[in-house]
Amino acid sequence: SWIRGRDLHVLSSGAVTFSSDSRVSVSHLHDSWTLTIRYTQPRDAGSYSCQVNTQPPIASWYNLTVVEARANILGKETMYVQKGSTVSLECVIKEELVIPGLVLWYQDDRLVDRDSGRVEVVTNIGNVTTSTLKVAGAALHDSGNYSCWPSAGRPDSVIVHVIQGDPPAAMHHGNSASWVRTSMLEPAASLILLLLLT
Repeated sequence: SWIRGRDLHVLSSGAVTFSSDSRVSVSHLHDSWTLTIRYTQPRDAGSYSCQVNTQPPIASWYNLTVVEARANILGKETMYVQKGSTVSLECVIKEELVIPGLVLWYQDDRLVDRDSGRVEVVTNIGNVTTSTLKVAGAALHDSGNYSCWPSAGRPDSVIVHVIQGDPPAAMHHGNSASWVRTSMLEPAASLILLLLLT
């Protein structure tokens, strides 16, 4: 039998599974009884016991730790970018990824188009994985909710507004947003001034 430690729930007896969770299954090969939990979630963490109904009973305990990758886009939750400048977003994932280096970027509900020629994604793998998204020559249609999705982890997002002219009046009243604009004297420059208002 396999028993879950946190509530002493019997998950299986022999090849029969006593769980309404379809992710849980048990397989038997020779003298080995294997408990499988697919698509693990943080709530699956804890102790599990494999018990044999002998006299006296024999039990082995195992502890399952579930590590969830979490994305963190550096900066504010809202960013205002002047038309023609470069949108630059950096995503940091400290936990180990299920598929190393796999970080996807979305604009609203679709993958960022990396074939447009204006988009560059660079992902560096290490103890901390970082992924940088750059969109050159920002146009009004580049506005949207940008999300960084690590493999089998929690995403993070930031709202980008591409605008023309001066920043919104709310920017002058201390709301938490980033304002990025290009120099009018040097139109070739991608990014001249980054002012963080807090």
